[in-house]
Amino acid sequence: MNNVIKLLAITLVVVSCNSDSADNQVIPESDVTFGFTNGSFETGDFSGWELTEERVIREDRPNLGIYVGSWFIEPKVVFTDLRDDLIWVFDHLDQVDTTICVRDFFGPVEFKPTDGDYVGGYGVMESVKSTIYQEVVIPNNATALKWDLAYHNYAFEFVPDRQSIKISLLEPETNEVLQTAFETDKDTHYDLDITAFSANIQEFAGRKVRVIINIDIEFDCMVVLFDNFKFE
Repeated sequence: MNNVIKLLAITLVVVSCNSDSADNQVIPESDVTFGFTNGSFETGDFSGWELTEERVIREDRPNLGIYVGSWFIEPKVVFTDLRDDLIWVFDHLDQVDTTICVRDFFGPVEFKPTDGDYVGGYGVMESVKSTIYQEVVIPNNATALKWDLAYHNYAFEFVPDRQSIKISLLEPETNEVLQTAFETDKDTHYDLDITAFSANIQEFAGRKVRVIINIDIEFDCMVVLFDNFKFE
């Protein structure tokens, strides 16, 4: 009888240990990759990132729908005396060599990496809505999202509903905006050399999020540069 009781007890223990569903299991940290993949674009491409681009047809200027932007990665280079306003880059989304609009109204234009040899960028000539994003797990002890950003807006102002740059944290499954880390508005200066930025993301530490840059340009030319995405 005692042996039967012991067998029943062992069986109950085994069933109890296996009753938790997979949804309730905690994934060990060793099974999780934290932080950004290729956050400084040192692969020379956009590995780890997703790129999108949508042409916008404006009713007041329908011919602008022919224009499209270019996702590029470049080493350090300084542009001066840009007489024709155009430079050649390789568009990593369309996989073609193409031109972007770069003007030296404000002095020499510098593509300046801040971590390594390459800087990521986007150049557009009107009427494009584009995004670059990556789904990441924020390290458990992280308190800040950091990145470097530059932009040269040749409209000389950020026109509401026509031009904007925004960096956000989204819930990956629902696209719910968890936090807006950066956003231009009508008071944002139109020209910025590469500058370090930081946003407090401590409340999302240990969580999977989508970090996304939205670049919406429906008026005039703009070049946006970005580098060194990381959590600290």
